[in-house]
Amino acid sequence: MYIRKDKHALSTLLHLASLTDPAWKRGSTFDHLATVMKDHIDGHSIADLVSAVSTEMPISTESALMEANTAGEQIKNAAFQIENLYGGEMYFLTSGRKKVKGFKSAKPEDRPEDIAHFVFHGHIDANGIDARIK
Repeated sequence: MYIRKDKHALSTLLHLASLTDPAWKRGSTFDHLATVMKDHIDGHSIADLVSAVSTEMPISTESALMEANTAGEQIKNAAFQIENLYGGEMYFLTSGRKKVKGFKSAKPEDRPEDIAHFVFHGHIDANGIDARIK
């Protein structure tokens, strides 16, 4: 299997099972294909990997890319949902990355100068957004 126009070879793939092969064989070759794609995720764009898979399997790359983009957007949006924040230390930083000691009041005129960052902890379960994400 090759990727992009420069024909960069991906790791050796087994011959993909056909739809008439036993379920164990189809599952095994698909698992192998998924592993190869995951191994190359850092070095190639998602679009290139989806395109490479589409040359081996009869899939719609447009719908696969749309699904991946949707899942990615849902994960990014989850970072800003208040229910995904949890206790622990939450604080503000100045533009020089110094920790702001605290606020005496919520009034803007009473706030310390140069507040630039809000630091918080959160937990996002990507598998809860899309069960295919492990």
